[in-house]
Parts: sequence; structure tokens; C-alpha cells
Amino acid sequence: MPRHLPGKPHAMKRFGLVSRIITIGIIGVIGAVVVGGLSIRSQDQYNEHLDEINTIRAGAIVSSVLQRAGAEVFGAQRGYAWAVHRDGAAAAFAPEATERKAYEGAFDAVQGTLKKMPVAVLVPAEKAKFEGIANAWSTFATLDAQAVAAYRAGTAQGTAAGDALQSKDIPSLYQQIVADSGALNGAINGRVAGINAEARSEAARYRWAQIIVLLLAVALTGGLTFLLSRRIRSEVQDMDRSLAAIANADLSVEPTAPEGDELGSMAVSLRRAMASLRALVEGVTTQSQRLGAASEDLSELSDQIRGAADGTAHS
Repeated sequence: MPRHLPGKPHAMKRFGLVSRIITIGIIGVIGAVVVGGLSIRSQDQYNEHLDEINTIRAGAIVSSVLQRAGAEVFGAQRGYAWAVHRDGAAAAFAPEATERKAYEGAFDAVQGTLKKMPVAVLVPAEKAKFEGIANAWSTFATLDAQAVAAYRAGTAQGTAAGDALQSKDIPSLYQQIVADSGALNGAINGRVAGINAEARSEAARYRWAQIIVLLLAVALTGGLTFLLSRRIRSEVQDMDRSLAAIANADLSVEPTAPEGDELGSMAVSLRRAMASLRALVEGVTTQSQRLGAASEDLSELSDQIRGAADGTAHS
């Protein structure tokens, strides 16, 4: 009887070797696609945050410019007030007066900067703060006009009134504008920092997701490849033992690989071939035995004929 090596055939139909190799490749492709998709999504998110930051940062730039421009306005105002005391009101406010022209240029720059503020990107609290700053500059212009009118009166009382505005009301208002401008700039920059932190956090999440997917894909493909290679090696060794036994004229060692894939089909074909060889050997053996028996019968008959012939000769 055939002697089987350990192992039972599986009743269930299995994936073929090609199907398993394709499955492993598909898992690797899926992992690569997912990692690539996460990378693209991460880049898109970063670009969105970058666009948002650039838009909001325009407001921070305007608020920063307002602070510098405001200092120029206040300094130029101090200059023409000093020119009133030095050169007189008429000379200080003449069309060609350097100090007054410097003030007017600086104030126009402030007004131009206020118009550049991207109000649409400001949150309600920032909009309220900006509107307060714009109104404060309007009040500043009103106070400056009052000081100019007082100086132009050309009287000691008028000059004292202009100086009072220049030393009390206007500086107080200017300090408030400086504080509000700084607060607005800080609020906008704080929001930019928050978006930056959110972008970094999202990038870190996507990075970890990519690492996890990559590790899972490597683990699955590596594990399946290891199991498949071990199974192929085991079944190939099984058939190699059967072929070695055949080479040694032993037809009892059949391969045990179950049906269901390419190696299983090879094992089935080898088992059939061994069965055919056994049947052929058994047939040859049977015929040989029959021929042996017939040869013995012929030998006995020959002996009998020879004996009969010898008896006839002696009589």
C-alpha cells in the first residue's frame, strides 16, 4: 500500500499560488496608494492653512505699518508745533513749511494704510478694534485741526490753547491709538500662530497615519510572503521526497500536498503517475508469475516426455 507523508488534504478549495502572489501585490499597492493619498491630503491641508495665514498676515502687516506710521505722524506734529514757537504761526503753516508738509504726508500715509486693512479676514473682535482705531485717527485729525486753528489765531491765548492740545489731549489719544494698534497686531499674530500650530498638529497626525499604514502594509505583505514561501518550500520538499523514492524504485511514498493550487495539481498528477506505475509493475509481476508457472509446467511435461522416451528405448 502507498505510504503517505504526514499531512491531510484540505477539503476546501484554496487560492492558487498566482492568486496569492497577486493578493500580496495588491495589498502593497493599496498601502502605497493610501500613504500617497494621505501625503497629498496633508499637502492640500498645509496649502489651505498657508493661504489662510498669508491672507490674515496681510492684516498683521497693516497693523504693524499703522504703528510705525502713527509714530511718524506724532513726531511730525511735534515738529510743526515747535516751528510755531520758533518761526511764528504764519511761517509754520506756510505752503512751503517743511514741518507741516511732513505732518500732512505722514497723516495721508496713515489714512492710506487704514484703507489697506483686509477687514473681511478680521474676526468680530478685531473688526471692532480696527474700527476704534480708525475713529481715533479721525478724532486725532479733528484735534489737530483745532490746534492749528488756535495757533493760526496768532495770539498768546491761541498759542497756549494749541500747546494744551499738543501736550494733553493729542498725546493721550495717540497713546490710546498705539495701545489699540498693538493689541490688534497681537490678536492677528496670535491667530496666525494658532493656525500655524493647528497646521503642525494636522501634519503630525497625517504623518503618523502614513507611518501606521506603511507598517501595516509591510507587516501584511511580509507576513503573507513568509507564510506563502514556507508553504511552497514544504510542498516542494514533499514532492522531492516522492521523486527521490521513485528514483530508488519505491512507489509507496506519495506526495501529500492537497488540491487547490498549482502545487496541489502537480502533486495530484504525481500521485496518478505513481498509481499508474504501480499498476504497471503489478501487471508485469503478475505476467511474470504466470510465465514462471507456465515454464514450470513445460519443464515437467518435458521431463515426462523424456522419461517416456527413455522407457521406450530400453524395452
